Amino acid sequence: DIIRTVSGSDDTSPNGASLLILENILRACADACAVGDALLPPETAVHTFSSLAKPLNKVASLLSSNQTNTVYKYLLIGALRTLGDISETTIRAFEANISRNVIFPVSRLICLASAAFAPSMRYVAAVSGPVDDALKQAFLRALRGIVQAM
Repeated sequence: DIIRTVSGSDDTSPNGASLLILENILRACADACAVGDALLPPETAVHTFSSLAKPLNKVASLLSSNQTNTVYKYLLIGALRTLGDISETTIRAFEANISRNVIFPVSRLICLASAAFAPSMRYVAAVSGPVDDALKQAFLRALRGIVQAM
């Protein structure tokens, strides 16, 4: 609740401070979910990432009507890349025969995050006209990862 509040999920249109907080928390989650030598991201990182869905869904809804806003685009691309990363990591963990007892808690959180980000995915899918290539690629990768991880 605290993360959602300070990152501006209640604002009609997020202000600069809220967007900066959202960007920093998103970057911290993305860094924590980048597993490196570990096979799965920490549960706390995935859970915190999923809590950003509400403010990022608002950003996605605003981006759908204002595709020129580079801050909105940057935040949404970062969120979609992180969603794709954690989904692909889970798939690799299954392929590496990691114990299901280790995978399932993180996998459950990824399912929750995927559901929470569904409105963002819908807004990106519904954009009419040309779509930024980086946004399109992040969207397709996240969607592919989600479908395969489920």
